[in-house]
Amino acid sequence: MDPGQESLVEQFIKVTEVDRDRAKFFLESSSWDLELAMESFYKDDQEPDMYDMFPSAPIPEATKPPSGPSFDPTPVTQEGNPRGQQVLGPPKKFMDLFKQVKKDDDSGPEEDFESKSSAFCGTGYRLGDMESTTPVVIKSAASNESPEMARVLNMWKNGFNVDNGPLREYTDERNREFLESITRREIPQELSREAKGGKINLNINDYHTKDYVPPKETVAAFSGKGHMLGSPLPGMVSTTNTSPATSASSAPVSNIEVNKSLPTTNLQIRLSDGSRMTLKLNHTHQISDIRTHILLQHPEYEGRSFFLATYPSKELQNESLTLAEGNLLNAVIIQRMR
Repeated sequence: MDPGQESLVEQFIKVTEVDRDRAKFFLESSSWDLELAMESFYKDDQEPDMYDMFPSAPIPEATKPPSGPSFDPTPVTQEGNPRGQQVLGPPKKFMDLFKQVKKDDDSGPEEDFESKSSAFCGTGYRLGDMESTTPVVIKSAASNESPEMARVLNMWKNGFNVDNGPLREYTDERNREFLESITRREIPQELSREAKGGKINLNINDYHTKDYVPPKETVAAFSGKGHMLGSPLPGMVSTTNTSPATSASSAPVSNIEVNKSLPTTNLQIRLSDGSRMTLKLNHTHQISDIRTHILLQHPEYEGRSFFLATYPSKELQNESLTLAEGNLLNAVIIQRMR
């Protein structure tokens, strides 16, 4: 075993606290890809393979469609024929792509499907003048850069959605162009138009074994006019308009305010139970705001000791630092129980 592999084994043991033989087993089975080995370790051993979840149904020769785009949104069946139980899920080519992205991704989800700019930047000289006498005009590369836009694509068993948007079906013809762009590892046109020529980072979350459940709607508290009890002339009593209540009786949602006029970043949070969350914050938010968001969304962790870490396992000890100061923009944050 070379020193590099020895170092990977030590990192795996430090994060997972397993013995040396198990650490070596997971790393060897993952071709010494540390992140892939860690995901395999935390993944349920009983989870069915995604190829078994979505088998391809043979198409009779007489009903084959004319040649065209490779994406086929038609749902298949478990038995490979129309009499079987219908299974709705991501197309097989889409799942092949996701599996390949997970295998190739060594630098974090923030680098998936990244659009790049190739504009020239450098020093220019005016034509007709000598280089030594020409006033130099230097253009900064940063001056041409547009703000970076981060988006999250969630793949569910019954459809997909972008960020926290509505569910979109795989079989909907209106989504064909979007999904075909994903299978070609290209940024879909609708996201490119939103970015207005800027840089786009597209992260993909795999929830293909789960059905999408819409978030609970926040019920607005009563608002209206009030009258003093016992008043003989209700019409003459001054009225007040009550604003929507913001008490703790509302649904448990994050109360962390995000200033849209300031730079924002998307964080991917991996909880100790294997679930994931996406959180959008300003660069000036503190690491402690991440802990607050976790406790609001998962009250079961209240009173339990845990710490936040970055990949592979660097504990974030000073939670008073801002995300920019902690170099955590578009980062993956891992929750570890003590």
